[in-house]
Amino acid sequence: MKYYGLGDIFGEEIYGLGVEPLGIPSVICITELLRKEMELPKDYLVIYNSGVNNEYHAIDCNPNENFGSVISFTEGISFKEQEINMEFSSFGEFFLKLLENNN
Repeated sequence: MKYYGLGDIFGEEIYGLGVEPLGIPSVICITELLRKEMELPKDYLVIYNSGVNNEYHAIDCNPNENFGSVISFTEGISFKEQEINMEFSSFGEFFLKLLENNN
């Protein structure tokens, strides 16, 4: 991930560390941007943009019972105004579903 900047499978990009000179987005840049734009809490790390209806996915990094789960939310609406649901219990479950939906 450090060398390539992201993971891409079946045309789906999972954000990684990014490659700034190439303009490849990183989890850090997109997470910081959405923290500013929509008050995304510091406990979430953005990993994926579905490309549909401004939907993003993020990993819950808060050390509680949902640690490591993946949520979805909509860009353009204040995070506080959204009903946030856990979509997947882990990154592995999220990634497997992404692969199944694109196979």
